[in-house]
Amino acid sequence: INAEYMGDSWSISHRQATMVSLNALETCYTSQGFYQLLDKYKAAELSPCASIHVFRCGIQPTYEDPCNRNGGHFKLGLDTPEDADYHMYLLCRDLIAGHYPQAHSVNGVTLLRKQHTYVVKLWTRNSLDRAHVESVKQFLIGLFGCSIKFYPHKYILQTLRNAQIRAAAPVFTTSSRLNSST
Repeated sequence: INAEYMGDSWSISHRQATMVSLNALETCYTSQGFYQLLDKYKAAELSPCASIHVFRCGIQPTYEDPCNRNGGHFKLGLDTPEDADYHMYLLCRDLIAGHYPQAHSVNGVTLLRKQHTYVVKLWTRNSLDRAHVESVKQFLIGLFGCSIKFYPHKYILQTLRNAQIRAAAPVFTTSSRLNSST
């Protein structure tokens, strides 16, 4: 990796809990600055439901972002904060170095702390290009030495839309229907 320039700038952000606003931490332009900043944020220091995101500048770590909407993510569950830090490091190292197949189609990495486990995600731009998804999957299997699952964002977005529709729908009880007919 060129210590002076990484080819893209990368934004590191933090979300304290699910569905809470994202806090931008810093933008990195050099690999040295990137690794110094990444060293500051360790999995063990995250509170449950908190996350760290490393994304190309201009792309938000949300399913709805235009650069993520048609993409998906690879997801790996881990048991210890040490494993989470190590896998986050590997994903970020290859992200900023452009090592992934069609590297321009990989948007970012997330480290999420759950209650008692950790999750790392690698976000891609296009889930419709099956050859690209498969080539990244094979790259990750070689990197981690284990199987990894891919989740297209279109299904996640549909599930979220359906949940919003159900939440917005009026709820009628038997007694309210009887009372409204009189």
